[in-house]
Amino acid sequence: MSEVMSAPVAYVALTDTPRRAHELMLALGLRHLVVVDPGNGEAVGVLRDRDLAEPRALHRCRHLGWGPRTVTELLRRCVPIVRPEIDVLTAIESMLDAGVDALVVSGRSRLPLGIVTNHDLARVLTRIHDEVAAGCPPDGGVHRRSGGYPARASCSDRPGASVEGTKATS
Repeated sequence: MSEVMSAPVAYVALTDTPRRAHELMLALGLRHLVVVDPGNGEAVGVLRDRDLAEPRALHRCRHLGWGPRTVTELLRRCVPIVRPEIDVLTAIESMLDAGVDALVVSGRSRLPLGIVTNHDLARVLTRIHDEVAAGCPPDGGVHRRSGGYPARASCSDRPGASVEGTKATS
């Protein structure tokens, strides 16, 4: 994932306001921000622009003045946290299994190293398609190596919970 992920990662803390997250997305031209625990800097999930644009959140924020006060209140989706050494196919499977459009890339410490979105993976697959169509074998970063790669996903109902495992190869 190191060659696919966007790094350095742009992030907000669980305690940041939705307004701060929105301003950061606008300033950097991003649709996703990694969310970190302010106490230890560990990745706990991803905030999407769509989370900020949800009608409930917008209505409460703009008209009632008592909408979500922190990013924590908007962070609801399970987002896998994967290690940088996983391959592209495993990343795609992780996204599909979790029903998300972004993955956080982190090391054993869970400090965010980068983020991979569905658009990043689509670019890689397009490049592979073009290479195959031109008669060139795709690079080795997409194919699985024997033994699989360790994958770490946080897919429980609460952000930041993780499950250790190893993806099988085919």
